[in-house]
Amino acid sequence: MMSEEAKSENKQQDELRALKEKIAILQQTSGNKTLDFNYKNLGISNILGQIVSDSVIITDITGTILFVNNAAEKRLQAKSVNLRGEKVFEFFPYHSSATRKNIFATILDKKQSVHWEDELNGHWYDNIAYLFNNDKGEPKAILELSRDITKHKHIEDEYKNLVEYSLQPLIIYQNKRIVYANHRVTTLLNCSIDDVYGVDSLDELLEYIHPEDRKRVSDIAWKHIERVTVPHRFELRMFRKDSKMIWLEVYTSFIDFRNRSAIQVSLIDITDRKLADEAFRESEERFKIASILASDSIYEINLRNNQAKVYSTSKDSELGTLQTEIMSLEHLDRLIHPDDRARFVEAKKRLHTKGEPFEEEYRLLFDNNKIVHLYGRAHLLRDENGEPYKEIGVTSDITSVKQAREVLLRERNLFLNGPLAALRWNNTGLWPIEYASQNIDQFGYKPEEFTSGTVPLSKLIHNYDLEEVASTIKKRTSSGVSYFDH
Repeated sequence: MMSEEAKSENKQQDELRALKEKIAILQQTSGNKTLDFNYKNLGISNILGQIVSDSVIITDITGTILFVNNAAEKRLQAKSVNLRGEKVFEFFPYHSSATRKNIFATILDKKQSVHWEDELNGHWYDNIAYLFNNDKGEPKAILELSRDITKHKHIEDEYKNLVEYSLQPLIIYQNKRIVYANHRVTTLLNCSIDDVYGVDSLDELLEYIHPEDRKRVSDIAWKHIERVTVPHRFELRMFRKDSKMIWLEVYTSFIDFRNRSAIQVSLIDITDRKLADEAFRESEERFKIASILASDSIYEINLRNNQAKVYSTSKDSELGTLQTEIMSLEHLDRLIHPDDRARFVEAKKRLHTKGEPFEEEYRLLFDNNKIVHLYGRAHLLRDENGEPYKEIGVTSDITSVKQAREVLLRERNLFLNGPLAALRWNNTGLWPIEYASQNIDQFGYKPEEFTSGTVPLSKLIHNYDLEEVASTIKKRTSSGVSYFDH
C-alpha cells in the first residue's frame, strides 16, 4: 500500500500539473502568451484558489498584490484582505526582498519566467514566476508559484554533508550543467571549485574529455539526460586544468536534487592502474614474441582420413614428443584440456564449416599430468572443387609466457603491497614529483600530495643532505647515468 507521505507527494504533483495546464490554457486563449489580466472576469481567482499545497501570489508589475490563495496567506502570515494593495516586497526580509526586486526586474527585462529558492519564517520555498501581458503585449501582471520544500532542503543538506566529506569525488549534473561538486573533485582535477561550476554546458564539459572519448561520452550523457537506460559504469580519459591526462572510472545514478531530477556522477582515478596494465601488456607481448620465436610447431591434418602430423621446431618443447608421430585427429583432440575442449571444438567447427580463420589459446594435458599452453592459428587448403582437404596450422608453446605472466602478477602485487614505494620526479627546480605509487601512504603521504606539486622531492631530503644529493645527481646525469643510490 502507498504511504500517506507518498499520497501527499502525488497529490502535490497532480495539483502543480493541473495548475500549469490551466495557466497554459489561459496563455493560449490570449494568443501568443499575452493576457488581458482581469483575473475576476476570467475566473482565475477561482482556479488558483483551488490550489492547496502551492502558494500563489499575483501582483502588478510594480509588486502590488492583486490576489493570494490560502497557502500564500499562511506563508505571508496575513489575511488576503490585508494583503491586497500592499507591496509584496514588504512581507519578506531585506535580503529576500532585494532578491525579489531583482527578479521582477529580470522578468520585465527579459520577458521570461524565472526560477529561484528563498527562505521565509523558517521555511524554504521553490519559486517560479511568470509574466502576463495585455493584448498589446504590454506587461500587466506577475504570477508567482511557490512550493514549500523545507523537508527536501533538510534532506539535501544532510546529503551534502555526507558527500562533501566523502573520500570519493562526486558531481551532481542537472539541467545540462554541474550544480554541485565536493572538494575531492577539485583535488582530482587540480582546479578550483569555481572552475568546476564554470562549466555550464555539455559542450564545454566535453572540451575536457579526450578527443577519442568525446562522442561516446556525449552519447551516454544525452541518454542520461533523456533518462534512457545506459551502462551506469564506463571509463574515459580527461584532461586536468594543468593539461595532464588522467583515466577515470565513472559511475552514474539518477537522484532527486533540489526537488528535481538530477544525475549523480562518482569518479575514481584509475590512471595508475591503466599505466600498470599497459606496462604489463607490453611486457607480456615481449615475452609472447620471444616464446613464439623459440617454440613454434607446424602441423597438418588430412581431413579425408583424419590423420595428423606434427613437426616441432624446438627440441626442448613438450611438443617435441609428437614431432615424429602420425596420429589420428581423435587422439590429438583427446590431448586438449577438458576445460578448453568445447571452445576448441567450436572454433574448429567454424573453420571447417564457414572457413573462418582459427586463432585460439588452449591447453594440452599429457599423460604425466603436465600442462602445456598453446597459441594456435590455422587455415584450410581447398581442392579444385573448392572442398577443404587439409588443415595447416602453427602452434606456439606459450607456457613460459603464462608462467612469466604469473610471476609479473605476483611481483606487481608484492610491489604494490610491499615496503617499497616508487616516485618519478623532474630534474628541475625543487624536483617536482610527477608520479607516486599508491602504497606511498605507508610513509604518511597521499599520492596527490606529490602529483599536485604540494610536496616536491626536495622536501623529503634533509637540509644537510640536499647539497650532496644535488651534486650527485648533476655528476650522474652529466655522465649519462640515470640512477644513483643515496
